[in-house]
This record gives sequence, structure tokens and C-alpha cells, in this order.
Amino acid sequence: MTKRNLFEGDIVRQALRDSFRKLDPRHQMRNPVVFVVFVGSLLTAALGAQALAGQGEAPAGFILSISLWLWFTVLFGNFAEAMAEGRGKRWQDVFELIDAGIDVYTTLNVQHLDSLNDVVAQITGIVVRETLPDSVLDQADDIELIDLPVEELRKRMEEGKVYVPDQAQRAMTGFFRPGNLIALRELALRRTADRVDAQMRLYRWDHSIRSSWPVTERLIVSVGPSPFSAKLIRSAKRIAERLDAEWIVAYVETPAQAGASEETRRRVQSALRLGDRMGAETVTLTGPNVADALLDYARSRNVSRIVLGKQAGPLWKRLWRGSVFDDLVAKSGDIEIIAISGETEAPMPPTPQVARAEPFPWREVAWAAAIVALTTAVSIPLRGALNPVNLAMFYFLGVVAVAMRSSRGVALFSCVLSVAAFDLFCVPPYLTFAVSDYEYLLTFAVMLIVAGLIASLTIRVRLQAEHASQREARTQALYRLTRQLSSETRWMEAARAATTIAREVFGTRIVMFFPKRAARFRLTSARRMIFPFRLAKPASRSGPLTTARRRAREQTHCPAPPPSIFR
Repeated sequence: MTKRNLFEGDIVRQALRDSFRKLDPRHQMRNPVVFVVFVGSLLTAALGAQALAGQGEAPAGFILSISLWLWFTVLFGNFAEAMAEGRGKRWQDVFELIDAGIDVYTTLNVQHLDSLNDVVAQITGIVVRETLPDSVLDQADDIELIDLPVEELRKRMEEGKVYVPDQAQRAMTGFFRPGNLIALRELALRRTADRVDAQMRLYRWDHSIRSSWPVTERLIVSVGPSPFSAKLIRSAKRIAERLDAEWIVAYVETPAQAGASEETRRRVQSALRLGDRMGAETVTLTGPNVADALLDYARSRNVSRIVLGKQAGPLWKRLWRGSVFDDLVAKSGDIEIIAISGETEAPMPPTPQVARAEPFPWREVAWAAAIVALTTAVSIPLRGALNPVNLAMFYFLGVVAVAMRSSRGVALFSCVLSVAAFDLFCVPPYLTFAVSDYEYLLTFAVMLIVAGLIASLTIRVRLQAEHASQREARTQALYRLTRQLSSETRWMEAARAATTIAREVFGTRIVMFFPKRAARFRLTSARRMIFPFRLAKPASRSGPLTTARRRAREQTHCPAPPPSIFR
């Protein structure tokens, strides 16, 4: 935001108009001195009018001259205030001086920071109106904390070294009470500590220092779809309180979880919401490996401890599939790993869902069979010119084509069918499953394993791409929704915008019910929609419900908070 010249014509004209608008008594009462002059101008104007009517003893000209002088004083004060407002804020002078090549040394009270305005108002009960953006402080080359004990500061105020005596007494019984000063002192210390912590992280980044520097306690708790995540978060909360540490609830989304079920996603979101309610910072990380993603993020945030749950299960499964805990212990270095057992907590009850019979994927099976038949038709004319092992490459290509469009089960079916077709049409003797050389049995086994791995990896890449596309679409939808809501002041229009975006994201029909009104609002373009109104009230009390009715599609009823920010 740039400052403007003091005598620009539009600024002066706007200031003149604002001078008369500021004659509102509610505005004049903000400054006691100006308000006294304002009241005096009103009284003298009344006396002048009385003298002109011949009812007063004082000369009318003398009274009117005093009244005009007082009105001029009030208007001039309003004009000066309006000129200052039109030109910009005082903190903008800093950037003008810096642009002119002048170094600036200044002081700032912590209660004037924009980001702390609501916190200061909650503590002191007073809204500080003169604030400046945090970006001004962030651009400072250096910050020095001037810290005084509460008793010493109050003593300086009593001695008149901060305010004049009368103003100091009012301040000491109002804004600068001992409790308020203690809280403001802590805010200043924490704000300075955050600045120093950011400088330290930047230094470690610039010098490629990967090890953590435990100058302050900070811990991460790793959660997932496990039903014991709630206990894990509560335990981490108690640890953070004992250590007086900042704590973070993190969920790592790996490629294997890209196509997770709705129940799994619901449990993860429930765990993250619980951490947010308990005062933690919540983050969702992505990476091919949970341990690596956690450690990379922990080192970037200078975390001293990682909390996670014990992984139950037989030893052979941990050795075969690996363990996040074992990976973290092996790679953590100087970061402490805390494992918490979760056997004592009852699992979360599953969300009631409608049992649905999945139709058999006839089209996908037919597509797989057609791809194998086409591959065989290409291979038969070439079996005299190419080695059978080379012909297997065509079948691998067919497996990739099937896996790019089909489910995992159909892809495995394609693998088995490809091996059978390869034996039947490409390995002598033809048109029989008998083999002339038993070494082909090993070829078939390796071919089946390789085909299965190719299908699995292809499906995983496809699911990752689909998931990334969905996340991008939802991010764009959230951005568009934020822009629309920022321009809407009526809750009904905001609700229409929300349902429009939700319909685009989820590809379904959306209807909103508002329990405070006895009307039904249909906010979608659906012509017909069967919606059991009797389920709206139970859903608002117990959470999302899913139901299915005859002649209607499956419907999900989700409660939403009432529209309290719109009028």
C-alpha cells in the first residue's frame, strides 16, 4: 500500500466532505476536548439565534462571531483528521523512509499487532483500534525485546515517566492492570521467540543442517485410521502439557491409501478434528513412506519428539510388511520416539452404512478378455520369428492396458488369462497346456508374478493420479467457494453458492434444510428428489446418517452449523 501526496485534489475534496460527516455527535464524543468545543459551538449558535430574534441581551453579532469561530475550530479538526486518514497510516512512513535510503529505529507495543488484536481484546476487555499488519514487523532486519518486570513498569508509570499523572492513574486501573501486563509480557516474549525460531530454521535450511536442535520442546503425534487414534492424541496432549511444548497432529497419506474407503477417511478426519479441538496444529502430509515423510517434516520444524502408537500383530507380518515404528527408530537420529499402547481403548463404532451388492464387472471382464485375445492374435503370426519369451512382452503390455482401466481383481484375472493364452498359443505343443520343456513352468510362474506386479503398480499409479486430480478439483472448488462467500452478505445466497460448489465436487444433488424455519429450501436444480424430512432432525443430533429408500438413491444426511455470520 503506497502513500499519497498530501495535497492531491481528490484527497482534499474527500477530506472536506468527511469534515461535515464527522459532525455526528457519536464521532465527536471520541475526543473529549473536541466534544467540549462541539457542544460550545451548538450552545453559541442557539444563543445567536435567540439574539437575532430579539430575545437576548448580548449583541447578536458578538455571539455569532464566537459561534462561527467554534464551528471553524471543529471543522478544521475534522478536516485535519480526514486528511491524515486519506493519506495513509503512520506505519507507512517507515517504508517511505526506507525507500529513501534512511535506516529506521522504532518501538512497538505488542498489543498493536493485527494478529494479536482479538487475543488482547479477550484478555484486557479493550479493543485496540490502532494496529499495524504483522508483515511490517516481519520485514524488520532485527528485533530487540525491551522487557520490564510488571512492578518496575507500574512504578515508572506512577512516577510520570510514561504518561502524565492523571492519565497514568487511569491507565493503571484500566488497560495496564497487573494481570493484563503479565499477559502482554508473555505475548511479547512468545512473539519474539517465534521470530528467533524462524531465524534458526532459516539458518539450518541455508546450511543444510538436517539434525534437530532441541532448543525448544516440540512434538508430533502420528495418527491414522486406527480406532486408537483418539487415545493417542489425548496421551500426546498430556505429554505436551507436562513439557509445555508445542504439539502437532500429523497424518501421512501414502500412495497405498490413495483409494481408501469412506470409513477410513472419516476416521482420519475425526482424529484431526479431535486434535484441532485440543489445541494442536494439524497437518496432512503426503509421501511414499510414512516414516520418511514424518522425519522430513519433523526436521523442518525442529521437532524433538515423535509420538505414535504401537503396531500390534504377529512378528512375521512386521518382518514381511515392515513397521513404521522400526523405520522411525532406525532413521530418527537424535529425535526421540515415544510409542504408546492402545489396547485398552474401545474401537470407534462404525458409521451405519447401507449394505449394497456390488454388480459383477462384466464390462471390465469383457475388456480384459478382448485385450488378451487381441494380444494373442498379434502373437500367433510372430511365433515362428520370435522366441516365446519375447512374445510374453506383448502380454505384459496387454496387462498394463487392462490395469489402466479396470479394478485390481479384473487385472489379476487378466494376468492369469494372459499366462494361460501364452501357454496355449505361443509355447509348443500348441493348443494344449502340456509343455515340451519343464523349464517353461518356471517361465509361467515368473511371468505370472511379473504380470501381477505390473498390474499392481499400474493400478497404484492410476489411483494416485485420480486422487491428485480430486484433491486439485476440491482445492479449486474451495477457492471458488471462499471467493463467493467473501462477496455474499445474505445467508441464503451463501447457502446457494455452497450447494452449487458441493454439487460440482461430489456429483450429486444437494438439498439444505434450515431447522430454525418451518420451510423447506430446495437449493439444487433437481426436478425430483425424495428426501425423508423425518431424518433431518436425528441427523442434526447424532451426526451423518446414510439411508436408502425404495425408488430412491442412497442419501446421506449431514448436520451443519446454523448460519450465524450472515444476516
